[in-house]
Amino acid sequence: MNIVKISAKTGADYEPLASSDMFENLERRCYRGLIAYDNEEKAQGALIWKLVSQKHGETGEEIAFFKTESQEAARQLWDTHEVQIRREGVTSSFIEMEEMPKDIKDILSNAGFKLARTESRDLLLTMKEVRDAKIPGVSLTSDITSLKNLSEGGYWNATSLCVYHDMLGLVEDLEDLGMEWFDPDVSCCKFSDKWITGMFLLHQRPSGTLMPVLLFSGSQSKKILPQLLLFARNAALEKYDDCTKIIIRRHTTLTRELSSYLFPRKKGKLTVVGERKLKGRKDLF
Repeated sequence: MNIVKISAKTGADYEPLASSDMFENLERRCYRGLIAYDNEEKAQGALIWKLVSQKHGETGEEIAFFKTESQEAARQLWDTHEVQIRREGVTSSFIEMEEMPKDIKDILSNAGFKLARTESRDLLLTMKEVRDAKIPGVSLTSDITSLKNLSEGGYWNATSLCVYHDMLGLVEDLEDLGMEWFDPDVSCCKFSDKWITGMFLLHQRPSGTLMPVLLFSGSQSKKILPQLLLFARNAALEKYDDCTKIIIRRHTTLTRELSSYLFPRKKGKLTVVGERKLKGRKDLF
């Protein structure tokens, strides 16, 4: 079994990966990945993870994709992954899978993961459900505009502010992502005295699924945040049909509270979630 670093080119060798939304992330700075080949140079599996910044300057990882055709491929991918993350000083790991094969479950359990069957942090919605959500007592003002009306300089000024204050949402590599990575019509921002005081960024995956990835609203969040949500909701309803899917990742207290308020009857799918803490120095290998 040969384990090599994943790229857009090598990722295309593994059909389950090439057909997933994960494929577009392979060249991003915060993602790492490996692919396994057998002796006949046929791809046997892939493992992709994302590095995430945590409190106190620590680095965690979120395993985004782990699928193989054999137990041997799974084991060798995992062992190589373990060496790499320790070299990068990763101190915690997280994984969520809707269905987890026994060989992967055994590998994770032996690696110190605590696994549990629980509700997914992701909420899968349709545009029809977004249409039915109520955002009462909010009126739009002329100082909110879609991302497509923002100048290149204005965009970089706003995202630089987010990076400076460590408000990165789900995009650890925000400073690397140009305006074109976000939906230009649904993503929006709010101005105050020519300064951007709020921003809501959404990304459309290759499959067509929309995903909010960044929301900040400064010191006047109780006023600005609902306005950004209402603007984006109206723009999305105008642009997309009712069958369009939206994924909301409930990864913070704010996103959990917003999801519960807007979609009180909606629940996430049951998934297998695993977490672990890692100890030791990054130079052990």
